[in-house]
Amino acid sequence: MRVMARRRCGMRASGGGKQAACCMRDDRVARPHGWKRQDAVLGICLLLAGAATSANTGPALQAITLLPPTAGDAPVTVWRHDDAGTSLPPTLAFEMELASGGFRPDGATLVLQGGENEGDEDTSRYRVQVQFHTRMTVGETERVAVALPGCVSGWIDATPSGASAFVLPVPTPAQETCYPAYPRARMEQAIRNGVEPGFETLGEWAIALWREDTNAAMVEIDRVHIRIDSLRGGHWLPLTTIEARIFSGC
Repeated sequence: MRVMARRRCGMRASGGGKQAACCMRDDRVARPHGWKRQDAVLGICLLLAGAATSANTGPALQAITLLPPTAGDAPVTVWRHDDAGTSLPPTLAFEMELASGGFRPDGATLVLQGGENEGDEDTSRYRVQVQFHTRMTVGETERVAVALPGCVSGWIDATPSGASAFVLPVPTPAQETCYPAYPRARMEQAIRNGVEPGFETLGEWAIALWREDTNAAMVEIDRVHIRIDSLRGGHWLPLTTIEARIFSGC
């Protein structure tokens, strides 16, 4: 018996991306009673699409905790999955008040926790990177922030530690003290803009102090961005970015 075959292949798109390829042979032979080629093709496509969807589903986290770099400080729960089913948002933010016993995130340990039945998450499924932002303040006991953006470092890899943790990098001295060289007039205006309404005299005092001694201006780490990526389908995809805002206090 002669068989005439014709191969059809195509990509089925779903959600703006190609999910699975459906290939079939149009064999013009007798088929069992009640058998439909469309049913078989649909079944194959559903199986392939399901496999592709499963491969692109990100790992589920239940909590993200930041452990202090030194003993004595309390850990910080950055995010926790609650009973309401809140999913991990693409961005998170929290504040660290150093004057009240807080700690800087650099050098701390970020712990990723999975579900109760999954145990701790495997660090090979995640990548954690850190970015440092600086700011300038003028004064000592009474600091006036300079309303100009500081330096932003590149993304630096955190170091995997154990089965579910990453040790966050510490900035180099150059990264810690980096600040752009702004023109003098722009700096003075930025100092004025850095004070709240009603405290204009404090801004003028800070300008006079800075004119007398530019060393009165101090550069420090202002924010630390922590980016968590997950390995999905052989590619690193963003899971969430955490912004830790640091306040030194007076």
